Amino acid sequence: MATILNDEQLFAEWKQEIKVMSGRIIDMRQALRAELERLGTPGNWAHITKQIGAVLLFPHPPPTHPPTHPRSAACLALPFHMLAASLSL
Repeated sequence: MATILNDEQLFAEWKQEIKVMSGRIIDMRQALRAELERLGTPGNWAHITKQIGAVLLFPHPPPTHPPTHPRSAACLALPFHMLAASLSL
């Protein structure tokens, strides 16, 4: 990291890559929300485009099992490559 931060050219490239990455995340969030709304999926999906960052949190009802239960985190591996962890406390 110090190499990138201390080199003007590398730092400029890094900042541009961050902008591209954040733009892609915003685009994907907008596309996901639009598709959910187009399909008439029940619920309010505004939180998808209001949240920031690379992590997307979906509100859900409290789990019916204790937090130590294996179902507290569900891995949606193939084909989605997603990990959904329960955040209900």
